[in-house]
Amino acid sequence: MKSIAVGFLTSIVLLVLWRHLIPGGFIFYQGMSVAIIGAAVQGLMQYRRQPQSSYAKDALLTLLLVYAFVFTIPTTVDRSYSVRMIEHVAAADGVVSKDEISLMFQRYFSDGGGVERRLEEQLATGTMQREGDGYIASPAGRFVAGAFRAVAIIFACGSSK
Repeated sequence: MKSIAVGFLTSIVLLVLWRHLIPGGFIFYQGMSVAIIGAAVQGLMQYRRQPQSSYAKDALLTLLLVYAFVFTIPTTVDRSYSVRMIEHVAAADGVVSKDEISLMFQRYFSDGGGVERRLEEQLATGTMQREGDGYIASPAGRFVAGAFRAVAIIFACGSSK
């Protein structure tokens, strides 16, 4: 249990350092890189000390804990429109109208590079490909879109169309 806690905390500290020393990039993928490398190092170190221990289970649990943390906390904060909306309203002096919130989203997403950032992410992950001056869904992208539609239908999330 101690190795899991140490591995988890070390991974989170390394991710924080990475993000501050080399800002930018995709936080989810950076977090997963740290999680995989950290779990592998943890497993190897534990194996070298006690070959008959539960090193693989502990390393896997560390990996899954870091994944769960990265996906639910920093990735949500980095990606969430709801978080941006709450921050915007909290920073305002007084009441914020729906039109002002809509304008904030437009500025943040369109004018703030949100479209470009998401296109770069999809090109990097291979779910989209450039075609002339536009973009097309790759086979992987079509698969992901279908999987999301299925999850939306199963769990009654947003639009499943």
